[in-house]
Amino acid sequence: MTDFSAFTALVLTKVEDLARSELRDALTAARNDAESFLQRSKADFERWSEQLKDGRLTAEEFEDLVIGQASVFEMRALTLTGIAKVKADKFREGVLNIVVESAFAVFL
Repeated sequence: MTDFSAFTALVLTKVEDLARSELRDALTAARNDAESFLQRSKADFERWSEQLKDGRLTAEEFEDLVIGQASVFEMRALTLTGIAKVKADKFREGVLNIVVESAFAVFL
């Protein structure tokens, strides 16, 4: 398994855990939105994670770049399931934190 595949698997596992605790009724929608986000951001995450691993990006720089991806994270499936905006926003923040933590665990 490549480092990036391990990173993706770790993110999705943690997102499922987050969804179970925050969005009990919308687990599948939450996972679908997270997978879609990872696919749309894949090129950036691959490039940034390699730069993080090689020391060309600091942990803080990496985190700033990931947080900047919030606008790319559309929660279509969650919105369709009727999740309240506050819960959906809290979930989005949690996913972004998971991406950062998972990258640090896999690449540093």
